[in-house]
Amino acid sequence: MNSIQDLIGLQKIDTHLEEIEELLGNLPRKVAALKSEEKTLTSDFEQGKVRLKEIKVELHKAEVNVTGYKEKIEKLKDQLFLVTNNKQYDALMHEIDSLKELTRIKLGEKNLLRKYGIGKKNQVIKF
Repeated sequence: MNSIQDLIGLQKIDTHLEEIEELLGNLPRKVAALKSEEKTLTSDFEQGKVRLKEIKVELHKAEVNVTGYKEKIEKLKDQLFLVTNNKQYDALMHEIDSLKELTRIKLGEKNLLRKYGIGKKNQVIKF
């Protein structure tokens, strides 16, 4: 008789387990998917922080370059008054024009970095 009581008890436990599993449904799979998504988001966030630091460095370099180019342009403009022939004047003007173009390019890069967070590889930061 004890074995029948054990079987009845086991059946009740089994039924209870089935009810619990039914209540859980696909919850374990959802939890696993959410944990995976959390890991991905955390990784993307960390990569974004690294990329932001890189962009700040690139911005600073561009600003330093622009400042240097502007200083060189001013020095070359001052030298224009000291030239004695057309060849020297043309050479200085060519160098000034080249520096102005470099300045324009660096300012454009700087603006892109500030506006879009785009670096040398055209990678957009994910936030």
